[in-house]
Amino acid sequence: MDQAEPVAIIGMAGRFPGADDVGEFWSNLVAGRASFVRFDDDLLVAHGEPPERVANDAYVRVRPCPPAMDLMDTTLFGMTDQDARLRDPQHRVFLEIAHAALEHAGHDPHGHPDRIGVFAGANGSRYRAENLERSGTAASVGERAVDFATHPDYLPTFVSYKLGLRGPSMAVQTACSTSLVAVHVACTALRAGDCGLAIAGGVDLELPVCRGYSYVDGGLTARDGVPRPFDRDATGTNFGSGVGAVVLKRLSSALADGDRVHAVVLGSAVTNDGDQRAGFATPGVAGQADCVHEAMTRAGVDPRGVSYVEAHGTATRLGDPIEVAALTKAYRRLAGDAPLPTGWCGIGSVKGNVGHLGQAAGITGLIKAVLALAHEAIPASLNFREPNPELNLAGGPFFVNDTLRPWPRQPGSPRRAGVSSFGVGGTNAHVVLQEAPEPDGRDTPARDRELIVWSAMDGVAADQLRESLAGYFADLAGAEFADAAHTLRVGRTPRPYRGAVLARDGKEAAELLRADNVSRGNGSRPVWLRFAPMGPEQLTSARRGYHGEPVVRTGCDAAFDLLRQLLDVDLRALWLADDGPIDADALAPLQFVVQYTFAHYLIHLGVRPALLTGQGIGELVAAAVAGVFGMADGLRIAAALASGSEDRYADALAASTPRLPRRQLAFASTGGPVPAEDVATVSFWAAWRDREAHSGVVPDDALVVEIGAGTVDEALVELWTAGQPIDFGRRDAGRGYRRVPAPGYPYQRTRHWVDVPAQPQPARPAPETDDVAGVLLSMCAQTLDLPELGHQDDLLDLGVDSFGAIRVAMCVQERFGVELDPITVFELGTVERIARTVTESRDNRTAAK
Repeated sequence: MDQAEPVAIIGMAGRFPGADDVGEFWSNLVAGRASFVRFDDDLLVAHGEPPERVANDAYVRVRPCPPAMDLMDTTLFGMTDQDARLRDPQHRVFLEIAHAALEHAGHDPHGHPDRIGVFAGANGSRYRAENLERSGTAASVGERAVDFATHPDYLPTFVSYKLGLRGPSMAVQTACSTSLVAVHVACTALRAGDCGLAIAGGVDLELPVCRGYSYVDGGLTARDGVPRPFDRDATGTNFGSGVGAVVLKRLSSALADGDRVHAVVLGSAVTNDGDQRAGFATPGVAGQADCVHEAMTRAGVDPRGVSYVEAHGTATRLGDPIEVAALTKAYRRLAGDAPLPTGWCGIGSVKGNVGHLGQAAGITGLIKAVLALAHEAIPASLNFREPNPELNLAGGPFFVNDTLRPWPRQPGSPRRAGVSSFGVGGTNAHVVLQEAPEPDGRDTPARDRELIVWSAMDGVAADQLRESLAGYFADLAGAEFADAAHTLRVGRTPRPYRGAVLARDGKEAAELLRADNVSRGNGSRPVWLRFAPMGPEQLTSARRGYHGEPVVRTGCDAAFDLLRQLLDVDLRALWLADDGPIDADALAPLQFVVQYTFAHYLIHLGVRPALLTGQGIGELVAAAVAGVFGMADGLRIAAALASGSEDRYADALAASTPRLPRRQLAFASTGGPVPAEDVATVSFWAAWRDREAHSGVVPDDALVVEIGAGTVDEALVELWTAGQPIDFGRRDAGRGYRRVPAPGYPYQRTRHWVDVPAQPQPARPAPETDDVAGVLLSMCAQTLDLPELGHQDDLLDLGVDSFGAIRVAMCVQERFGVELDPITVFELGTVERIARTVTESRDNRTAAK
């Protein structure tokens, strides 16, 4: 099998129980903090739980801390309140996380040159059933509208639509393994060239909120609500809400483009257990082992080179032993005849921290493993005291990582981790990660001041972002400071409310960002470029643009080469010399070179001036920038002006070919706008020198940028805050900058939710003892979708699997208060025998009282 091309993880974002972002998530992991909450009776009943269910001994009131799911920044994402209220909150939350992940990677989705793909999945829409349908909203807007707004099929395409992404947009649905399968599919698409950048992840929001669950012995969920992965006292997992996404890019491209690489996907694989398992909802050793083996083979990794596996680790009695057996089988198969060391590879599961996050479980485990590699530490797998004896860890390669362990880099021996995620239904995913390569050495990008820009949809968000940036920049210096400024320039979508500062280092940036007089603007203003006469001091100051911007330097050098032939003097050398003032005869042609080149550089960066205006020689420059004269003709005329010879000026005009301007012109010598037909004639320019200057008129809403009066960067501050489009990617190209994580957008979330009035639920009377069989038959026929079910029909013969047996056990417990495990359901086999057992249990309980 060919080794897979490595894929870089260059960005990530998420919201998890107890953590609103990836940074807080890592803090919780390092602290060994479990993010679960215990609901009291009043809260549970207030959120719709029947009091008799809450009072049942088997009721578990512990759940992972639910994140806020009713809030959204509709202004940022261009949605009305009605749109947001109708949209499944899983779609809304994942949209925000996808956006945050791209910002973490330093890439602007709307201005990206490559196709960006989206590969993601969500749980079924409980919001539709619990809120839209019960409230009558679904009926009022129509089923088709509700489908588009809530079906998991439309999650990735909704994100692509809102963020303007043009790559493949694919829904992935494999239950609990969804988000890790999405990573595998995204890596495959990147290697195939279907996209240059990919977002992969998943989301699961458990609704209704503030609800517990009924424990079923032998089922999926824990007796006390505490997941204990790999522990001998483990009784199951606990399902919670979460969302996560990573941004992926081919490693070769990421390194070439200066992306920050957090970890590398060396290889991945997806398999299914097929029929090699006890039931549909039961995992299988063979399928999981094949998945791990294939991923490791594609990664080209020896099992002894992996020091940690972030396991699926649901803490179920059946699942954990099967997973460890599969891992052991795969590693031994990969090792061949060579013996494996005992207990060298740690395993752990994030479910002890946050519970089982369904479709987001795999991406949560992946992000944990990436953070462990990046921070050089492996967090403890929580709630572990003694291994489940069925794991058979003794003599095997694995041990449970039950404490925070340092994981430092080892020169020549890259650290690696495996990540597993397995879905109900048998779809398995495994990813092999490796630490990010050490970045190559480089010089700090050479600019004496860095331009720091930011923007937002409103003034409140802009001020919050400015304050966040001030705190961030305070501790940055050198290349890290320059990279951060670069990331803000090229990795953010321009918004209407803008600000900018020029700073020499992080400390100065923080001071300027907190100052009251920071340059700010709102909306888009028309821009006039003004070419006024330049004195010796301004021309001397303009050297900074020549030395600091390669494109400016190239343009100036080309003009100087032409002027040397016309003037028989090296004007460039005179300008750059530090030994005296510039000769007065050289001012006109030198001003032409500087203003012509600087203006074209701004236009090259995307500035779209509404009008060009000037005075004196500046009018000639304005005309040349507008396309009336080519650079050679303009320089020839400027040189003739400098000579003072009427004949030479007349000859220069006669040799020129004036053309219609591409932009509106307004001259001081004409007192206002110049008709295009006039300025495109030799006669206009023959009489031009004799005209008197007049004061021009500037509209109140226009921004006038004086070309040559300041530096290029100072002009960019004015133009950016005026709403002009600036292609900072062109400006920064080839200068050695890198993208780094910088503060992201401060989302202005407001509530958008369809509420359903709470309706008290009358307690259901317990059925009479002699009616147990009839009630149970009706319940089983409905929950198993077997309308023809009879009292003596064998459930196994009818194809009922372990998942169905769990549902039967839950029904028995909730309806009759009798605990049965799924194995007992299968052993009893028929409704008649289950009913008899229920009746006997109830009778014994009554007698005991």
